[in-house]
Amino acid sequence: MNEQELATHKETLALAAADFASAQARQARAEADKATTALRMRQIDIDEAKERRVERAFEALSMEAALRSAELASAFAEWPTWNDSTSTVTSTDTTSTTQR
Repeated sequence: MNEQELATHKETLALAAADFASAQARQARAEADKATTALRMRQIDIDEAKERRVERAFEALSMEAALRSAELASAFAEWPTWNDSTSTVTSTDTTSTTQR
């Protein structure tokens, strides 16, 4: 093999090595993009799960508030009425002064 053929052969090998390295870089980039997409999808799943937990907690608190409201309404319904004919309410008017 003469020097010209040897130089051409080395150049061909260098180009092939560069093409191979470029292909490896593209493959690594594709895998990194795939991993990034998977992480983003996982984060979306986590965020949606958190949102569902918050919604369930809000629903539970709303139901508890409604239950408490119903309990209060029931308690007030059983409270004696002050304006009925059988009760007598006496009021004593006291005047107080506040010193400043």
